[in-house]
Amino acid sequence: MEKVGERWHLRFGALQEYMNQCGKQPTSKSEFKGFKIGQWLQAQRAAHKKEYCQLIALNYWMVFGSSGNPISITRKDGKSI
Repeated sequence: MEKVGERWHLRFGALQEYMNQCGKQPTSKSEFKGFKIGQWLQAQRAAHKKEYCQLIALNYWMVFGSSGNPISITRKDGKSI
């Protein structure tokens, strides 16, 4: 996913304007005001999905550990979480 900066905001602004004018999401081949907004939107979605899936895997590992069995987490006061 592209880091949020000036370029990202320009493309996002073009995407919003396109959707307001056309009333639909761009296809992968859509270009608008010199931006390939369809390709950009696909890339943003793919990156978001990848990060989301990685987060789910990390959460699973934190709960179950590498063995697949729930792991016990104990606080400093000795109580299990």
